[in-house]
Amino acid sequence: MLQKFTVLMVMLGAAIGVTPAAAEPTYPDKPIRLIVPQPPGGANDNLARIVSDRLSPRIKQAVVVDNRPGAGITVGTSIAAKSPADGYTMLMVNSIMFSASPSLYKNIPYDPVGDFLPVASLGVGAYALVVAESFPAQNFADFVKLMKANPGKYNYSSSGIGSTPHLITEMLKRAAGFEATHVPYKGGGPSIVALMGGEISFTVESTSTIEPHVRAGKLRVLAVTSNQRLATYPDVPTVAESGIPGFEVTALYSLAVPKGTPQAAVDKLGKEVALVVSSPEVGKAFDKQGVQAVSLPADQVQARTRSEVANWSRIVREANIKAE
Repeated sequence: MLQKFTVLMVMLGAAIGVTPAAAEPTYPDKPIRLIVPQPPGGANDNLARIVSDRLSPRIKQAVVVDNRPGAGITVGTSIAAKSPADGYTMLMVNSIMFSASPSLYKNIPYDPVGDFLPVASLGVGAYALVVAESFPAQNFADFVKLMKANPGKYNYSSSGIGSTPHLITEMLKRAAGFEATHVPYKGGGPSIVALMGGEISFTVESTSTIEPHVRAGKLRVLAVTSNQRLATYPDVPTVAESGIPGFEVTALYSLAVPKGTPQAAVDKLGKEVALVVSSPEVGKAFDKQGVQAVSLPADQVQARTRSEVANWSRIVREANIKAE
């Protein structure tokens, strides 16, 4: 009788040990969608594809990039915010546009801080103040003097009203104390073409966008917005060292998920993405996009988002920027 009872208990113990494991599917057990709220071809899209291509084999599931541009980043970001919080939707985040969107657009259906959880940071990207080769100013100090001596005479381009180049230039104008007229274009490509064609005087753009034209001798970089000089342009000073102490603007690229996503899924994705970002191969691929691979804890990413929401809200208000 004792022997039968012992056998029964062993069988029951085995059943208890096996059943929960068998009932819980291994995450992830289906493809993950990575929403990019910008069109294909830009830095945000390129970074997303670099990461997704290397994340997929690590988690043994496809990570599918889904471009959803429109109204800045609000269309794609809204889709991500409304998606099921089940670990199968991620959002590609550029911290500047992500943080500025509540101030730029009325009644957007999401809160950058309250409706998303950061998964992992990817890297930090700087921007550059760039002019055509024929522009009279040869350095940043001369550029500011020229602007101040001719208020409103010179104009600048951007990839659209409320775009990252527009916001950074408005911040730069206030910090340096000059005036210039904004001419928005539909995308970074047309903006750069206008600069090279002499339609406008200067622009602020990502280093990956301007690099081919700088290398070809058609554009000249006067300063970069990071707090340190870039390896790409070691002889180009920062805005801070050129006369505007403390000036620094960079975009933190990261991945986020809808609030309410199971913490186990967030932790799993965060761990795997951090390993992807730390690889030398990805570091080199990011370098070509003008982005330095950086791995930050989720709480630091969230703290930066809060800080940037406040900063860009002020810039948008002071410059009276109203996105289309």
